Amino acid sequence: MNFRTLIRYLSIFQVSFFLMVSVPLGSCQPVDRVHDESIAISQITVRIYGGRSPVEEVGISIAEYHDEIIIRAFEKYYREGSPDEFDRSGTLPKWEYESLWKELDTLRIWKLKDASDAEMSDLFTHEFVFQKEGKENKFSVYGLSTMKPYVEIEKLIRTLAARKLGVWQKPNETS
Repeated sequence: MNFRTLIRYLSIFQVSFFLMVSVPLGSCQPVDRVHDESIAISQITVRIYGGRSPVEEVGISIAEYHDEIIIRAFEKYYREGSPDEFDRSGTLPKWEYESLWKELDTLRIWKLKDASDAEMSDLFTHEFVFQKEGKENKFSVYGLSTMKPYVEIEKLIRTLAARKLGVWQKPNETS
């Protein structure tokens, strides 16, 4: 492994250090239609950007519509056309979505506010949006690595996306 490859893997590890584990692919159905997010019944969104990395932005959104629940994950790099870029989506069973909401409720997502780990620099900003049953909570966290429950919330959502969409696998794994 050369130095450039090592730096690339370390940078990616900084973005998704929670998910550098093997997770089996779920029963994900490809989605071929676009939904208007403004008509979603409920929604969970995590957006990560900034920091020192070749990764420009990482995002996960899970939105419930009248007829289905769509899960989407993407990773966008500063260098256009990177082979590691992806944008995948699929459907999620209602029971699994409801289970995710129950776990998020136990982490008290409706009471969380903006936060920062001021002792660390060159870290990522994590934006969270939760909307359900007329309630909404939006908050940003800078330097997520040491702050609970923010770490647990992101890990929960990213693990689900990894399992359902087959993203964020170890570099030496084959799917």
